Amino acid sequence: MSQTSTDINLRDLRHKHPNDIAETITELNPKERILAFLLLPGDMKAEVFTYFNRTVQEEVLKELGSRETAAMLENMAPDDRTEIFENFPDLLIKESINYLSPEEKSIALNLLGYPEKSIARLMTPYYIQAKKGWTVKQALNNIKRYGKKAETLNHIYIVDKENKLIDDIRIGRLLMADEEQTIESLMDYKFLCLTTTTTREEAIEQFNKYDRAVMPVVSEKGVLVGIVTFDDIFDEIERRDTEDIQKFGGLEALDLSYTETPMLTLVRKRASVLLILFLGEMLTASAMGFLKKKLPRQ
Repeated sequence: MSQTSTDINLRDLRHKHPNDIAETITELNPKERILAFLLLPGDMKAEVFTYFNRTVQEEVLKELGSRETAAMLENMAPDDRTEIFENFPDLLIKESINYLSPEEKSIALNLLGYPEKSIARLMTPYYIQAKKGWTVKQALNNIKRYGKKAETLNHIYIVDKENKLIDDIRIGRLLMADEEQTIESLMDYKFLCLTTTTTREEAIEQFNKYDRAVMPVVSEKGVLVGIVTFDDIFDEIERRDTEDIQKFGGLEALDLSYTETPMLTLVRKRASVLLILFLGEMLTASAMGFLKKKLPRQ
């Protein structure tokens, strides 16, 4: 029996980075694309899906059954899931969120409720927190219990009875402390944080200024609600810099790829740079003609 192109492409996919897998699957025809995606392990589906472009994401989600969709969205990081939902039509968002478990559905709806350009849209609610009255041993046991789901273990966040952030402690300091020490004995009450209403641009400035890999996010009342990692910020920096380069070159960013953008839209958004190039060429030709008349012939 001869092998299909899907068999050949999938042979070594599981050992590749999710981004490479997404690129390989995207190159397949629609039917093979869905089959290839379905053949991926459950936890890998969630990772690979985030690297598809918007068109392929919608196509895959529409083709999947409710069970496969629920499993994939459930395994996805909340911040990645929120970014995907932002680009989906309202009807598809509603259908997708309904596939989630009650806990994950609550998280998704909460994140989507924040302003579109706020840093809260990029945060994850999975982090490790502790109370100042705990011993180091209690804090370490808490890490063992919930650490697998946490986005990062760089810091643990100390909260009071009302869940207000009062400090953060590097994990290294915690590991070097005596198990019977209290968390309060390690605290200096000096910490950096972002608020849920902080814009993404402001957050980028804070990450650059303080050279942090992760920062906690608090509500206006100081309640700890999530964390944002540098990976999340880096994606935003990359998106911002791309837009800046396009503006510098006189280009308006396209909502879709070149192949998917209507011709009239493409011409309209590229008209300014084409006009500049035309005028530059015309002036150059005029200058060359003027010089030829003025310069003595050899």
